[in-house]
Formats: sequence, structure tokens, C-alpha cells
Amino acid sequence: SPRLTSIEVDAANATCTSVDGVVYSKDLSHLAVYPSGKNAGGTYAVPEGTTVIDESAFAYARLDSVTLPDTLHEVAELGFARSSLTSLTLPDKFETIKGRAFWYMSKLTRLNIGGTVTVASSAFLNDNALSEVNLRTDLNRLQRIGEGAFDRISARSITLPDSVTTVEKEAFARNSALTEFHLGAST
Repeated sequence: SPRLTSIEVDAANATCTSVDGVVYSKDLSHLAVYPSGKNAGGTYAVPEGTTVIDESAFAYARLDSVTLPDTLHEVAELGFARSSLTSLTLPDKFETIKGRAFWYMSKLTRLNIGGTVTVASSAFLNDNALSEVNLRTDLNRLQRIGEGAFDRISARSITLPDSVTTVEKEAFARNSALTEFHLGAST
């Protein structure tokens, strides 16, 4: 619900807890549900210790920005689908972006994938405003870009790190703004 701003979990619940209206696993390692109406137009800082953003956790969230902890390693399928983020920076030790994790984010303009190793299929599909994509050639950790991962974005230039060994079909398809594409040494 776009008006939902807080979710409270009973203290006796054995698997989940809520912190400031956001649902986490009991050990706080997984962020399970962020209410889509919470902090509309604002920001949210995911606490240190969180390692996974669960499936659809931030789907439809009306946040402009989110700060992710260094401990974060994975964003599950549809984790931020259709959210309102305008920019995204993943941690330097981040590992996996699951399928459709950031798809249909119409306001996302800037992306820094941090230390991502795998970008799964359709991860950023239809992020039409996405014009700045930093695949972090300095970290040189990215290995795999899945099918349609960056389909229908608006980046003018893409530089693959030397570490990339697999680029699946249509990974950068239907990107009409693309004028420069640099393959790394391993691609």
C-alpha cells in the first residue's frame, strides 16, 4: 500500500522484528519489508550488519535515496523494483544483484555497482532514465552480466572491467543513447 508507513512486529515473533517500522529478520541480517509510504521523497539508511535485502523488500518504495551498509552482499529478486530512487551506490564488497532487483525504476539516473560480482537477468530492465553507469573498473570484481541486465537504459558510455568473463545476450539491448562501449581484457 502506498500509504503504509510503518509495520510493527510483536516482540514474541520468533523469526522477525521491526526497527522503526521496517521489518527485519530476528538477527537483523535480512531486511524483509520496507513500507512503501515510509519517508516518501526522503532517505533511509539500512543499518550495518544487514547482509541481504529480501525479495520485494523495497518494491514501490517512494524514497529518493537509500544508504547501504558495507556489510550488504545481496539484493534479492525484485528487491527495489519500481521504487523511486534517483541514485544508487552499492558497497565495495557487494556480491550479487538477483534478477529484476532494480527493474522499472523510472527515476534512477546514476548507478555505482560497487564490488558487484554478478548482475543477474533483467536487473535494471526499463530503467529508462539511467544515464550514468559506473561498473567500477577500479575494483575489477564484476564477472557476469546476465541476459537483458541493462536493457532499455539511457547510458551514453559503458566500460566493462577486465574481470568480466560473461556478458549474456541483450545485456545492453535497446539503449538508443549508447555511443561508446569498451570491452575489458577478459570479455
